[in-house]
Amino acid sequence: MVQFYPYSVTFTAKYSIMALNRSIENYLNHWKLSATRKPLIIRGARQIGKTKLIRDFAKTYGHTIVLNLEKPADRRLLHW
Repeated sequence: MVQFYPYSVTFTAKYSIMALNRSIENYLNHWKLSATRKPLIIRGARQIGKTKLIRDFAKTYGHTIVLNLEKPADRRLLHW
C-alpha cells in the first residue's frame, strides 16, 4: 500500500510496474491541480521509490521543499 494523505491508495499485484507508476503520477497531477489540496505526505515500505517519485515530481514545480521526517534535522524544522 502506498499512502497519500488524506487518502490511501492500495495497488495490488495485478498492476504492472508501468501501470502502477502511471497511476501514482496521475494521482500526483490531480493533487497538484486541486484548488483545495492539502500538504502531501507519502508513506510506504522502505526502498520502493518514494524519494525518486517525489524528486521527479518536484521537477514540475519552480520551487520545492522536501522534508524527510525520518531525519532528525528535518524533524527539528517543524518544532517551534
